[in-house]
Amino acid sequence: MAENQHADTANYDNQIPVDEQLSDILLVFDKEEKQLKAVKGIDEKGELKTAPADSKSLDDFMKVDKQGNMLSNFFSNFMRQAQNPSRFSFFKIPIEKSVNTIEKLQNHLAKLTEKGKEYLKKYEVSPQEYVQKEQKAATLKQEGETTVAHTPQTPPEAPVQAQAQEAPAQAQSQSTPAQEELKYNPDAIDWETLQNLGVSRESLEKRNLLEPLLKGYKTNELVPISFNLGSTVTRFDARLSLREVDGKVAVAIHGMRKEPQLDYPFFGHEFSEEDKKNLLTTGNMGRTVELTNTKTGEKIPSIISIDRLTNEIIALRSEHIKVPDEIKGVKLSEEQKQTLKEGKPLFVEGMTSKKGEPFNATVQFNADKRYVEFLFEDKAPKLANQEKLTEAPTVIRGVTLTEEQHKELSKGNPVYLEGLQSKAGKTYSGYFTFDKDKGKVEMSFNNPQKDITDKVSSTKQKAETSKAKEEKQPQKQSEKTAQKETAKKSKGRKV
Repeated sequence: MAENQHADTANYDNQIPVDEQLSDILLVFDKEEKQLKAVKGIDEKGELKTAPADSKSLDDFMKVDKQGNMLSNFFSNFMRQAQNPSRFSFFKIPIEKSVNTIEKLQNHLAKLTEKGKEYLKKYEVSPQEYVQKEQKAATLKQEGETTVAHTPQTPPEAPVQAQAQEAPAQAQSQSTPAQEELKYNPDAIDWETLQNLGVSRESLEKRNLLEPLLKGYKTNELVPISFNLGSTVTRFDARLSLREVDGKVAVAIHGMRKEPQLDYPFFGHEFSEEDKKNLLTTGNMGRTVELTNTKTGEKIPSIISIDRLTNEIIALRSEHIKVPDEIKGVKLSEEQKQTLKEGKPLFVEGMTSKKGEPFNATVQFNADKRYVEFLFEDKAPKLANQEKLTEAPTVIRGVTLTEEQHKELSKGNPVYLEGLQSKAGKTYSGYFTFDKDKGKVEMSFNNPQKDITDKVSSTKQKAETSKAKEEKQPQKQSEKTAQKETAKKSKGRKV
């Protein structure tokens, strides 16, 4: 699993199985209804779509590969959207043995014995394990860097540069290798498979994402993915990367997570409350820890950050941290360099922006980007969905949009979503609109279109009322003049 490649260790669970036969089916046991059913997919509300677990409905069952690669994305979506995931137990069984196996599973579930428990264990799969597997599948390299699961957009040798949103003191980055060789040949990519995922070569070129991919980096933007699982279609946003497997170029998909999985051990490291706080506020843990290579048992000093586009946990070997000698005109001391190498934040004074203005800021090494970034007090780096979006997202606050909703959102029309949950656990609903100029989704409890319509109607009504008054004014004046003339004539007559 540890391969020498320019990209970080790829996430095997997210890889699209191009040549593998879909030879297993997924079953679900509802502990409340006490029924075993076959899984067809997940609907837009996060509810499981099921069918009777019998041979008549076999064509409707969701087919998966033996390695369970497809299940990683399925369970990630399920765990993100399900209201009560512990209510269900899942079983993966071979299609060729489905009739007999389903019957035995039903019998054992109906009357659970010690022998039955052993039989169920053979086929039971855990959604939580698949979610954790996304982190653990990218095992720490034995020889290379330990960046788990992905390659950042900027190579480790790149000098300090500010994030685009930190414009007040953003300075021009120092020169990087202008002509970097391509790691992958574009003709070696299975474009037909990518096309089936809703990604074309032209769309990647148009968004300037193809060249970084060919150099071995992840896309620095989220890409809309349409994942056809047979009887259902899953849509989500993800970062893409390429890697070589058995001489072939494979696509790795790095899907978004609702939140970083900080409550689980990460390569042997248990996150403290301080670790969690730092990762959720700045995106960097702020210290060096020893991670365990699960394959060799080797203890590896590393720093940890969060991929702010996907909320994935990323680690980098301390030995591969490259700290520049100078940041924005300020030469760093050996002590300051050591602070950054340990992953700690460092306050630097007297730097000069590209506008020639002096400024002070806190800087810190980011394991995902693999360079030193600025942490401005009023603009601390934020996690997923805070980056500027170039396209309407397919998932909003954990809810996957239907195709029709995504179309309306892309047009700039408001989309009404129900059953959303606040951080306090309260359920709410609202209207969401994608502002392409701002590159973000805005939320309102009132229908923005209705507000605009009401405002236009009100303005129009006021204008019509004003016009009517103006038209009545000359008419009244004319009537008064006529009355005066009549009165004068009446006074001049003799009786």
